[in-house]
Amino acid sequence: MKNTERRRRDQGREFINPDKVTYQYAFHACAKEAVENICANGFNRSYSGKNATAYGAGSYFARDASYSTKHLYSPKDTEGCKRMFLCTIAIGAHTPVRIGYNGREPPVRDEDPLHGVGKRLYDCTTNCHPQDKGNGHPWRVVDGIPDIIVVWKDSGAIPNYLITFKGDGPFW
Repeated sequence: MKNTERRRRDQGREFINPDKVTYQYAFHACAKEAVENICANGFNRSYSGKNATAYGAGSYFARDASYSTKHLYSPKDTEGCKRMFLCTIAIGAHTPVRIGYNGREPPVRDEDPLHGVGKRLYDCTTNCHPQDKGNGHPWRVVDGIPDIIVVWKDSGAIPNYLITFKGDGPFW
C-alpha cells in the first residue's frame, strides 16, 4: 500500500501520505467451526455473507470488541463459548458506502490506470456514510476509524490472537 501511494504521489495524483497508511487493531467474530481455517489460512472473502454483507462482500472487522460480541457475529458453541480474533488490518484508501452496498469489489477510487491497466479501487470500505446517519443506523468515528471496516484484500488482515469468552457482552 505504501509503495502504491508513493507512486501516486510521484505521478502528481491524489494520494495518502505513505507515512499515514496505518495498521489498526480490529476485531473479527466467528463461529467455532471457522477458527481453524482462519488460523491456518487467514481471511478469505469467498466466505463473505455468512453473517451479513451490508457494506459489500469483503471481510468484516469491528473497531470495538463490543460490536463483535453480538450473537449474530459470534454464536455460542455447545459449551456456551464465543470467539473473536484480535487482528491487524491495513487501512489504506477507504471510503464509506451506503448500507445495502452489494458490490463484489470496492468502489473505484481512480478511473485513470496507475499501472497502465485497470482502474484503481479503494482498499477498504466502511459504514459511516453521511446519508445513513440518523436513519436507524447509528455510527461513530473514533480517532478517524469507523465502527465497521470491510477489507477487500485477503492479505489486508492478519489474525493475531484468538479470544474465547462466555457471556453476551459488552465487557469493556
